[in-house]
Amino acid sequence: MTTAGRLDAPVLVSGATGLHGGAVARALLAAGRRVRALTRDRGGERSRQLAELGAELVVGDLLDTGALTAAMHGASAVYAVTTPVGTGPEGEIAQGQSIITAARQVQAPWLILASVASPIFRSS
Repeated sequence: MTTAGRLDAPVLVSGATGLHGGAVARALLAAGRRVRALTRDRGGERSRQLAELGAELVVGDLLDTGALTAAMHGASAVYAVTTPVGTGPEGEIAQGQSIITAARQVQAPWLILASVASPIFRSS
């Protein structure tokens, strides 16, 4: 069975400490799914709350393709949220490109890419 078909394989959720990703992470955990939560700060209050709910915390940044690739490895799906906060639309586009690159490298079975500000970018 492929990773995508395994209910025991985790779903990687970026933005898991924010509103969008957090809602997805909590819903998956409530449904009994394993969640791997990508966070920049493992010791933050929201990260600790997710860990208490059963999420596996991994530290990474949306602009670090290597960290994203490592976090995505073995995941059944990836739910990624980009944000312009602190970086503007160009930063959000760069985040999306980094996520797509990492997903391609690990051949992620599913990638759901959500945008807070909906920048328009082209993927190749």
